[in-house]
Amino acid sequence: MGKVAIYRSAFDDKPSDIVQAEGRLLDWLVDNVNGFDPLSRWQPFSVLINGVLVDQRYWPVTRIKSDDVVEWRAMPQDPVSWAVSTWILIA
Repeated sequence: MGKVAIYRSAFDDKPSDIVQAEGRLLDWLVDNVNGFDPLSRWQPFSVLINGVLVDQRYWPVTRIKSDDVVEWRAMPQDPVSWAVSTWILIA
């Protein structure tokens, strides 16, 4: 099983929780993120797998493999902070 590290903020150094996961990323999000709406065009969090930001369009086809490290990071709610946080994560 892969590991999912849950960060309360995009800027946290250490995860608040680490859980095991496997299967499709979208299925994990639906089952584990309260209030998650898979049809929403904007999500208040970002997902990285092995340090690579996963575009929301690919969540339905992305699989969590046994050696993957998934980072689930809550993003700021205002658009400017969200954009800055996203670019910092990409860098």
